Amino acid sequence: MIERISSYNSVKYVALAWKMLLAFIFLVSGVQKLLYPYDFLSAVCTYEIMGPTYCVFTAAVLPWVELFVGFAILGNIFPYGSLFIALSLTVIFLAAQMSVIIRSLNITCGCFGPTHSGLIGYSTLLRTGCLFLLTVALYLAEI
Repeated sequence: MIERISSYNSVKYVALAWKMLLAFIFLVSGVQKLLYPYDFLSAVCTYEIMGPTYCVFTAAVLPWVELFVGFAILGNIFPYGSLFIALSLTVIFLAAQMSVIIRSLNITCGCFGPTHSGLIGYSTLLRTGCLFLLTVALYLAEI
């Protein structure tokens, strides 16, 4: 019985560590985009997925959504909702990056501001895929 309780506590702490990592990723990403808004706007437009009006809207709103999600996950506020929004964002990020790879565009992802963003390729797709799997696991652990 004691071993089972100890094992449960270990899993709980590992899940908490993963939640903190996910929150940190969203917080850093949101802050970087807010620090360099015009660079982020440029990155959004280079995806060539939407028109200029929607690019401006996305560049203005997305960093704040990422900050909200990061703080909500970190503070365990609306745990299902915040993880669902994080999950939705990672699906959108995956789709956008796959679109860029399929269309053979040579652009940076704009994920972490101008200084920490690499060209979109299979490595960025793998990174976003891992973020997606982490978010799915945390969401399912909350249910």
